[in-house]
Amino acid sequence: MSINKSGSQVYFEGMFIGSSGFPFRQISKAQYEQTSLTKQQADDMAQLLGDEIASYYYKALLSYIESIPALTNKLFSWATVRLYYSVFYAIKAYLACNNIAILRAERRLYYVKAKEGEFFKRCDDTTDHKGTILTLCKLFKNSDLLLSNNIDGIDVYQWMMRRREEVNYKDMDFHDPDAPDFWSELNNEICRYGISAVVDKMVNDHWLYCFQDEYAILGVPTKRLVLTVDEIHKFGKVLNISNEKKELIDTMSNILSENSVRALELWKRD
Repeated sequence: MSINKSGSQVYFEGMFIGSSGFPFRQISKAQYEQTSLTKQQADDMAQLLGDEIASYYYKALLSYIESIPALTNKLFSWATVRLYYSVFYAIKAYLACNNIAILRAERRLYYVKAKEGEFFKRCDDTTDHKGTILTLCKLFKNSDLLLSNNIDGIDVYQWMMRRREEVNYKDMDFHDPDAPDFWSELNNEICRYGISAVVDKMVNDHWLYCFQDEYAILGVPTKRLVLTVDEIHKFGKVLNISNEKKELIDTMSNILSENSVRALELWKRD
């Protein structure tokens, strides 16, 4: 099966192999780490990253919206996984919006700012998910509001990773329809007030619930998506998302309030 690589990844590989046909996997790490972007390369990379924002944002939004019916049906394991992926893709969209590319070179992961003179730097982890998240934490630790506090001594992104790993890998069973401890309070509120009211509560949160372990599993993905939408608007990015995809999201999100829809769905902000 062919893999549709991102434009920035294809461009990155092309910078080193050109028309030579030399296998990309045989390029030495020294070549990457001693190479800085020319103005033309930086401009090209920025253009490609701009084109990628829509794909990452749509993945983040769809993953989030898919969690809504899962929660109403008490499928907490599936909802946990989808909400984690929403966070990951929202981070990818946020980085791309800020002209930062995450690039794979065999077993190594790099990041680069699409700016003349910038070098390719190694991410602090070689895995796509942790490497990407740690890059965000490194570059935006003083500006990302979700990094302004922590949960049980760790940042919210590590906390989300642990909840996803707990559900996917560490626990022998899926316990649905029983709620895990980190879903217990939210489950009570969903049963009492409905999912729309609970999502509204997370959207309107003044940076309290997203740092409380009783609410963070929904609060963090909600705020991460809202921050990404805000960033896209701030930079005036134009995203090409098909009408079919918009209609799908609109249909799936019709249970949510107009307030929440405007906060999460980019095209409803216009």
